[in-house]
Amino acid sequence: MQKVLTMEPYFQYSQRLLIPLPELDQEWEMYTRSEQMTIIAEWERIRAQIPVRIREFEREFMDTFESLHHANDAQSIAELSEKMAELSSIINELNVWYRQEPHISHHES
Repeated sequence: MQKVLTMEPYFQYSQRLLIPLPELDQEWEMYTRSEQMTIIAEWERIRAQIPVRIREFEREFMDTFESLHHANDAQSIAELSEKMAELSSIINELNVWYRQEPHISHHES
């Protein structure tokens, strides 16, 4: 999985999700219209990559699921089940982030 470079200071790369996430240091309305537009444009670029990340994690989930079918000891089964739970959590979180659609709220220039 490739790392996506992004603009500071508005985004922080998430090692867990493998994408940059918004990390704003003030309330959204405090940013100028120009800043909001810049942040939104960058978020849309990042957001467009989320389905790719989801597919990658789903593929890893299915590989882990296949390994679970061949596991024959309790330790391996527990570890694989834990990995599947974590991957499911990541996929769910990515889906939530994918649905985040910010909007311009500042009416000044």
